[in-house]
Amino acid sequence: MNQFLFNIVVIGVALSSVLLVILLVITNIINVPLLALFRSLFFCRPGAINIPAACANGAKIEDATRIAGRDKVISQKLARAWASFCDVSGSNISPVYSFPMVMEIIFDKVIYTDFFPLSLIGVIHTKHVVTQFQPMPEAFSYSLAVTAVRSVETGSECDLSIEIFSSSTGEIANRTVCTFSSTDALKAKKARKSRQPLTESEKLAKTALNKTSSTHTFPHPITPTHSLSYAAASLDSNPIHHPRYCKLMGMNAPIMHGMYTLSRSVALAFSQYSLSETYPIKIQCQWKLPLPVPSKNSTIIMGELIDEVQGWEKGYERNIEFLCFRENRKGEKLPHLRGIISHSKKE
Repeated sequence: MNQFLFNIVVIGVALSSVLLVILLVITNIINVPLLALFRSLFFCRPGAINIPAACANGAKIEDATRIAGRDKVISQKLARAWASFCDVSGSNISPVYSFPMVMEIIFDKVIYTDFFPLSLIGVIHTKHVVTQFQPMPEAFSYSLAVTAVRSVETGSECDLSIEIFSSSTGEIANRTVCTFSSTDALKAKKARKSRQPLTESEKLAKTALNKTSSTHTFPHPITPTHSLSYAAASLDSNPIHHPRYCKLMGMNAPIMHGMYTLSRSVALAFSQYSLSETYPIKIQCQWKLPLPVPSKNSTIIMGELIDEVQGWEKGYERNIEFLCFRENRKGEKLPHLRGIISHSKKE
């Protein structure tokens, strides 16, 4: 009997060791810390709100999750490589370089820790709002926190807010708010059943600009190597963008980085409308459907708004709307990204 129990223990230890090795290999491949993956797999249900333990004594989530960092330095080499890949020009470090830089800090300091109130399984970045007050400083400090958590029709959402300050002057350079969403499968299914079918005009509106003074169209096909090249330039190695590793996440094919399509859209708008690097500049966007890799029939369109719409900033002289969509095999247009750049603040 003792020998039998001993054998069971040995087998259990061996299986646990094998499982641990497999998890370590997977976390190394998908670039997610083991503890963060373990927490999401066993303690955080997708679509649910998981209030951080730091809030147990009634502390506000913004105060309990506040993190500060100092003396970070931007790698000029990486910044230029990223700007070159996204075709972003400018004499200073481009305002949109805050996109990959901010995301790196957010993932490292919050999303991969027990401060993050959502499950990592299936979490998606749905909204991004940036106010750029000056060019990105080469050396900077930052303040970061989860500022809001809420239940929505299909699950839950949270907002992460980060402010970037110049190390030399202490002045604020950038304020970014990112919204992340987690889907509850049952709530999402119920929500889909309760929605009324879209009319033809409503379907068309999803891939059409609002009333603008002019419209510019840029065909922008996504090649099979786009996601890998952008991952190298931005250091964003999320497995959902990798042709092999995406299968570990239950996906048949990779999807393009949303920050890439946002960066390209903003770069095109700055070029097309001769927008100077005068500050402040506000950029806000919302992602809709993912953009598969490859996507031969993806397009970016933009125009200068002449009527107030959601996202219009009254305090700015110019509001440029941009939209990215793709066509499927049936010729249907599927929305990927919509946003507005507000430029030339009124005195």
